[in-house]
Amino acid sequence: MRALLPPPVQAILLHHEAAGTTDSDEYTAAVRVFNNRHVCRIPWPAELEASFNAMAADPTVYHTMNGPSEFHCIGTIKDWSIIDRLPRIGEPTRRDRLLLVSAFAMALLTLLGAVGESLGMDRQRKSNTSKTRTHSLFRQGCMLYELIPNMPEHRLEPLMAAFEKAVSQAGQFNGIFT
Repeated sequence: MRALLPPPVQAILLHHEAAGTTDSDEYTAAVRVFNNRHVCRIPWPAELEASFNAMAADPTVYHTMNGPSEFHCIGTIKDWSIIDRLPRIGEPTRRDRLLLVSAFAMALLTLLGAVGESLGMDRQRKSNTSKTRTHSLFRQGCMLYELIPNMPEHRLEPLMAAFEKAVSQAGQFNGIFT
């Protein structure tokens, strides 16, 4: 689909991806051309616009899961797929719901991992010599989720308070859990 874009738009995308400047306004405008042609061809509903604005304001979850560019997935979901399981789900609306629930679960676990890392809970999982992240935010979120039932209160309370705040500030989840 990207090959169907006008050559100047393709050139802008290629230039910024090579330069590592996918956060530039010019690149964002070129991605919008792609989105207008292939994601939503009607005037964008307020909810879609709000989702993209929230993602631009705080791209932590999106960049962790997908990577900095829409076109080259290098994040935690790069190898994830449910396609092999889709034939077992006979009803299309059920399949769509399951895909949506799966996407929300991954986003929430990644957000939990980001919150845990911000509270320093990742220190126990880093090797002594590592100064950078050893596990992805998604993986950290999965590990924290498994620890929650037996987590001491003095660790659980700040984690849940920060997670609640992060979910309420993430525009993608507005109105879903209220």
